[in-house]
Amino acid sequence: MPEHDLRPVTPDDAGDYVRCHVECLAETYAAIMPPAFVEQHRDAIPQTVERTRASWVAAAQQPEPRSRSWLARDADGEVVGVVRSGPGTQDWERELGAPPTDVGFQLNHLYTRARTHGSGLGARLLDVAVGDRETYLWILHGNPRANRFYRRHGFAPDGGAMSCGPSWFDRPMYRLVRPAIPAP
Repeated sequence: MPEHDLRPVTPDDAGDYVRCHVECLAETYAAIMPPAFVEQHRDAIPQTVERTRASWVAAAQQPEPRSRSWLARDADGEVVGVVRSGPGTQDWERELGAPPTDVGFQLNHLYTRARTHGSGLGARLLDVAVGDRETYLWILHGNPRANRFYRRHGFAPDGGAMSCGPSWFDRPMYRLVRPAIPAP
């Protein structure tokens, strides 16, 4: 039996999901981003919870394919991982002038608490979120752990790069793409 329970989110999960996401941001980007990055995310938790809840309710009304989110709980019921994926380019990418891509599905984010690293949880979340679809994602420069993880799972740079924009302190990022995995 796996040590983490993965399941699709419900609107009632928004608070736990957002808090885990923010704590994962703090752990992941401690050496990359200025302290103000995490502070702004922590300060925005109440608003982010409400926006997240509303977006999940709206997404549930959309036809397939649509954006979906999952969370992972440990044996004590604590949320220790979050993932979101969905079709196409997001508004923030258009606003920042992202280079175009023909890949029609995106891994929006995947984060696990540092204490779960090496447990296989990230791979399980990746599998549930994207399956065998052709997929792209954006990764921040200076995040070698994530780069190694995604490359192990078949992702490679496609040449797309840009600034993250002001909410991410204009850090550079690049796009990784994984081709569809053929059915056995």
